[in-house]
Amino acid sequence: MSLSFIKRLIRRYGDTGQVIPLPRGGGAIAKIRTSNLAVVEQLVDEQPDAILEELCSRFAAKSGVEVSVATMHRAVQRLNLTTKKNTICQ
Repeated sequence: MSLSFIKRLIRRYGDTGQVIPLPRGGGAIAKIRTSNLAVVEQLVDEQPDAILEELCSRFAAKSGVEVSVATMHRAVQRLNLTTKKNTICQ
């Protein structure tokens, strides 16, 4: 344990009378909120073989929110959808 941790612990005990840990801080706010998941679902339904980059640009055009490929991937996973390419076997 560091000296600064001990000092903060003593200060917290003096202020609150307890040494329980502080609550965790908030996380990052999702760019694609649950209200926008319907837009993502609609985009995938319209073009099921679109790549994630295409979905990102179409989502930005529709909602005005620019997202990364990773964010779009998480949204598609959250909806249990797939973005499979159609393959043509000859």
